[in-house]
Amino acid sequence: MKRCLLILLTAVAFTGCVKSLNYPIALEDSLTEVERTNLKLPAKRTLTRETKTDKEYAAELSPTMIKAILYYYYNSGTKAVIYAARPVGGYLLLWLEFPYVGEGRIGVIWSVKENKPVGIFEGQ
Repeated sequence: MKRCLLILLTAVAFTGCVKSLNYPIALEDSLTEVERTNLKLPAKRTLTRETKTDKEYAAELSPTMIKAILYYYYNSGTKAVIYAARPVGGYLLLWLEFPYVGEGRIGVIWSVKENKPVGIFEGQ
């Protein structure tokens, strides 16, 4: 009986640890390559580097926009830092850093209208 209880408690503890390591970046990459091209957004597998202007733009994002972006990731259990941003039509290309996750950087396409991530790009 004690052995079964110990195994059960270990399984519950392990499940809790694994769940806390699940970092949803973009729930789905809903943009096709054709849509990306038409919207002048980067292809999913094309490296897009941030520029000095992108870093300056990130520093000038409105507090409301910053709060929305960081709140989205904070609610999913991930601490994020916006280190560069570039407006492209109704979207923002975001270079995000996740200090507590492996490589820690990713490119996210943020829909300003939907106020959520709609895709990713190679932004390291």
